[in-house]
Amino acid sequence: MWNKIHSTWTLVKVGSICSQIRGITYQREDAYGTMFENSVLILRGGNIQDGRIVIDSRDSVYVK
Repeated sequence: MWNKIHSTWTLVKVGSICSQIRGITYQREDAYGTMFENSVLILRGGNIQDGRIVIDSRDSVYVK
């Protein structure tokens, strides 16, 4: 896997570029399938597979 990272990218720990918020709840009408201005991608349990974060655009959820 490491040999597939582009040479201009920098490897960092996830915690240095994002925050973890657990136990989030939202109303169905507040969830969207596409990114919009000031939206946040919700990562759910299904997004973690074999120790990796997997984002499938067909099943993504974004909220304000």
